[in-house]
Amino acid sequence: CDDLNDLTRLFSYVGQDTETFVILGSPDILTRKWCVGEMCTARSHKVNTVLLKWPDFVNPDHDFITKYDSIVPDISELVNYNIGLVEVQETMAWINTVQTVDVPSIVSLEAMEHICSSLTGSLRSPSHS
Repeated sequence: CDDLNDLTRLFSYVGQDTETFVILGSPDILTRKWCVGEMCTARSHKVNTVLLKWPDFVNPDHDFITKYDSIVPDISELVNYNIGLVEVQETMAWINTVQTVDVPSIVSLEAMEHICSSLTGSLRSPSHS
């Protein structure tokens, strides 16, 4: 679980103890500095990553990436964890290359099965009662 009291440990968990890193693609996720720090860590450690893309998530474009430090001015706090603006910008571009699973606005059982099978690489048989 996330431990915002010890971010060094949190980033270590992502980089060393995570098999698949899942980005919950909500509208504001790319502006949450600690989430971005986790994304940077996943990218730099080459952790398999999947973006669960909510309907209102917007992929980072060139303008967003180049102006990131003015959009999220407190991102500079990540420097304390060896994550600078260049790493953040590279990660924003990288997000556009990871496996993406679209999450529909209304999640049905079939949609949930698709999401789960995309994350686990397997599809379970429906249970019969």
